[in-house]
Amino acid sequence: MKRKTITSWEEYKKGFLTGTQNNVYDNYPETDQEDDIKYDIVYIVALSDEMDHLLNVFNIDDINYKEHSGLQYIGFSYKVNGKELNIAILKPCGMGLVPASMAITQAIILMKPRLIMMTGVCATPKDKANFGDILLFDSVYLHDEGKITEAGLQPDIRTINVSKKVSDTFDKVIGLTGQINLISKKWPEKMTRREPLEVKRGVAASGMAVIANEKSISEKINHQRKLLAIDMESYAIAYCATSMYNECDWAVIKSVQDNGDSDKKDTYRHYACYTSARCSILFLEQYFSK
Repeated sequence: MKRKTITSWEEYKKGFLTGTQNNVYDNYPETDQEDDIKYDIVYIVALSDEMDHLLNVFNIDDINYKEHSGLQYIGFSYKVNGKELNIAILKPCGMGLVPASMAITQAIILMKPRLIMMTGVCATPKDKANFGDILLFDSVYLHDEGKITEAGLQPDIRTINVSKKVSDTFDKVIGLTGQINLISKKWPEKMTRREPLEVKRGVAASGMAVIANEKSISEKINHQRKLLAIDMESYAIAYCATSMYNECDWAVIKSVQDNGDSDKKDTYRHYACYTSARCSILFLEQYFSK
């Protein structure tokens, strides 16, 4: 997985997005290595494509699989503003709230990270954002929590907000318009490149199922008119990080893959994985600024 300057989409796919690597992420190789390193940042990803693009933007040539008390992940160090930080990337055993909660809880207990991050893809209601746009999750809630009556779901919306530090960092990232524009310009596939690339912040909702129904999206907007993003795992990130101990912060940065309706396709999946991963580095540079 040697990194090089990419001039075309075909070269990009050949260099970074190999099917064999995706299979490896789904089944970590067996290892008896016990890792006692403390990690500053733990990334959680739900999809193999999201893992691929994170490794790409961090320029990871040789994948270093590690294990700590049964938790398997990829660990490496990365310099941010001249300071070397230890970063772990782990992919839970499945998609959704339960696998994510299990992995995050174990990672927090074993690694005691300063920051839990999640990047990848999400849905957005139509006209809220364009495909590939980067969404910063200000707060998250469960969209399917509440009471089901004959009239339908009566939701209990209980949001978890990001910390002031994360909120301030989001503001700084939004102000980096020049660097945000470069993210899009460096994408090699013209068909899915969207310019200008926008960064927006707002409310996100998580649930147990993938949504591909416009009526369901409309109901969720009726419950929360400021809804910007929908995914399956972000509530687990926020809940675990804020419930276990005060020194663990959390931030979710995802990009738009679809509108969660019947036209749901994966056309913009790679672009969304890429833009969110690249933006997360801008976030780290601001979050860990001197």
